[in-house]
Amino acid sequence: MADKPQTEPTLSEIDLDAISPASLRAEFRRGRLEMERVGRTDFTTLRAINEMRKKCTVPSPVQERSGNATPSESDAEQALHAARLRLARAKQHAKAKGR
Repeated sequence: MADKPQTEPTLSEIDLDAISPASLRAEFRRGRLEMERVGRTDFTTLRAINEMRKKCTVPSPVQERSGNATPSESDAEQALHAARLRLARAKQHAKAKGR
């Protein structure tokens, strides 16, 4: 059954409660899902959907980070740097208005 072409509504009823036919068509347009079109009916296979799901897998943000800093330390440093830049710009703007 993994290689037997199925229509989108049939597939969404069988195994894919969370994936609607509209979502399958959108993934096809994005190039992540292989489909066959006969007339106005689209067909795909469970194997193609499983491959699409692998392509759509998003890594956890924690896995993407590298280095010794914890996410909270890194985020705090970035926020502090941004705040200092905003303060410096505000001071420059205030000086320019005061002249």
